[in-house]
Amino acid sequence: MRKILNGRRPSPALVISIIALVVAVGGGSAALAISDNAQDKRIAKRVAKNMVGASHPFSKAVSVPGTGENTKPLFKVGAFTFKGVCTSTGVSRADVTTSKRATIEGSDGSNNDAPPGTTVAEVTTNGTSPDPSDSVWADPVSGPAVEVSGPVGWNAGQFRGDAGACHFEGIWRLLRK
Repeated sequence: MRKILNGRRPSPALVISIIALVVAVGGGSAALAISDNAQDKRIAKRVAKNMVGASHPFSKAVSVPGTGENTKPLFKVGAFTFKGVCTSTGVSRADVTTSKRATIEGSDGSNNDAPPGTTVAEVTTNGTSPDPSDSVWADPVSGPAVEVSGPVGWNAGQFRGDAGACHFEGIWRLLRK
């Protein structure tokens, strides 16, 4: 290095130009990597949601109302909206609404030719204990078909002693786009 500089110090202009070169080459790519990383995560999340066979867990609590029943969306996929319902007596059930003509088969309730706008109430229900074998298949004439393992519904007081809410957990999978 001394032979190159021949005992002289580099000029301030040379130092500034070297720093600018390093920032231009390395700093720009670091900024690009940060912005691409956030974009990549959003894209990966959308791709995973629409990937056939991918598992998507869900977990929601629905509070026990004073009278009647409370409803909370568990998830929506394609033409189907799954809702958790908790009655004033603390009993849980899951309902499925379709926006297309579809077949909805559940372990407790079914509709083989549901027109658009149909809600299949009590597609899964809970008597005295959670039923892990509860499952639902929802298959429209065209579009995404979905399978749900669960929605396991716990009556009020059954899930970690929470007497103020019904709890729903399960996994949904896209069977067909």
